[in-house]
Amino acid sequence: MDKYYYLASQIPFLKPDMDSPPTLKWFLDEARKWMSPADYLKVASVSIRHYQKVPYKTWAAVNYAEFEKSLRQEIAEYRKAQKEGYEYRLKGFPQSLVKEGNPLDIERKLILERWAYLEELEFGHYSDVDFLVITALKIQLLDRLKTFDKEKGMKIFEEIISKVRTGESEKSEASSENEMRDTQ
Repeated sequence: MDKYYYLASQIPFLKPDMDSPPTLKWFLDEARKWMSPADYLKVASVSIRHYQKVPYKTWAAVNYAEFEKSLRQEIAEYRKAQKEGYEYRLKGFPQSLVKEGNPLDIERKLILERWAYLEELEFGHYSDVDFLVITALKIQLLDRLKTFDKEKGMKIFEEIISKVRTGESEKSEASSENEMRDTQ
């Protein structure tokens, strides 16, 4: 079966600023009910992290992997240029993706760039395996966006700084005690 009309109709309209997006677990549970085992495996195995090797080659998975690899190569070249002190212009991507904003803003922009690419891939695919692969990738991007919590991040940052300071002060006290013993 190459068309999954009913499953596609169950999926809410996905957009990057959703308040409560569906979870990947929910989506895969629904997909398992309606898909052939071979097609389900294609959808369940897709990941936003697969850009070197795609486990199950579908048109959408292969195209997304090529896009992701290209994006990562451009970011790596840009960062290398920054580190070595020369100018590098991204090829195929706007410079503003990596130049403007703090690291969190840049990461959000990169996710939205990936989202826009998936939107392009989605055209003409409304209920087939490629549509469902794209949906799985979009849900993973939404999950990634949800992990960005400024207050939670600041709390973790402060905890790390506190541990570092505590570790340094413990080392300083130990050094002082050793020095005092050595002088006695």
